[in-house]
Amino acid sequence: MSADTSPGIVDRVPLHLYKYKSFAGEAREHTRDLIVNQRLWFPAPRDLNDPFECRPHHVTTATPRERRRYIVGLVKRVHPTMPRHERKRRVRLLDADNPLFHQSMLSATEITLQAAGIFSLSARPLDLLMWPHYADNHRGVCVRFDLPALVESDHIPFRVTYADERPSCDTILEPTVDWLHKAVLTKGAAWRYEQEWRLVRNRGARQAVQLSKPVISGVLLGANVSPGDREAVLQWAAESGRPVGVGQVKFHPSRYELVIEELEPR
Repeated sequence: MSADTSPGIVDRVPLHLYKYKSFAGEAREHTRDLIVNQRLWFPAPRDLNDPFECRPHHVTTATPRERRRYIVGLVKRVHPTMPRHERKRRVRLLDADNPLFHQSMLSATEITLQAAGIFSLSARPLDLLMWPHYADNHRGVCVRFDLPALVESDHIPFRVTYADERPSCDTILEPTVDWLHKAVLTKGAAWRYEQEWRLVRNRGARQAVQLSKPVISGVLLGANVSPGDREAVLQWAAESGRPVGVGQVKFHPSRYELVIEELEPR
């Protein structure tokens, strides 16, 4: 099983994307479910390992009229069953109290962001940092997804943007999908090495999605994988009923690199 490792992969759309997975604890069953059933788990932003995840810089150029229109909509969304007279009172209260309005806006934005489900993928299957971070110190696996097949299954991955400053989001004037994707698809520059792509479900946090079309085409075994886990992956690949290639990652004998050794089909 080969991998996309050419130098220009960041500048072009890769044919494959990869998901690092562990066998430790409950992760083992999730890994099996991914390989056998193509069932993808979408964590909420707060479940991820970056404390800056989905924390944009809030700005607005809204006029007083635009701001009031936003407040009316906000109160209706947050309190849909509230009596009309009470909603009007709440609107007046928020419109007159800047700190209270600001806190209410942040709370509503946080609810929307934390409802988004994120499935992270990488364009780098042989990264020396991600194998220990996400695949249990090279004891796990790296699952290969075919990007064209993902798109055909109506699951379109978005490339993550890396920046030194948090994205500026105007939640009053910008359409929700625009500022939401800006917040979800921007990370700090320190994470650039991950070359991350994301599947995003706007109201899909902490939910599983099973893909019907074949999108997983291979699995890379970590360099420290145990013989038992190696056999388990070979069995899962066969159990999937799809043509899933399996490759073995090894430590390069003289360089700080990882290499892939093909395994014979079973």
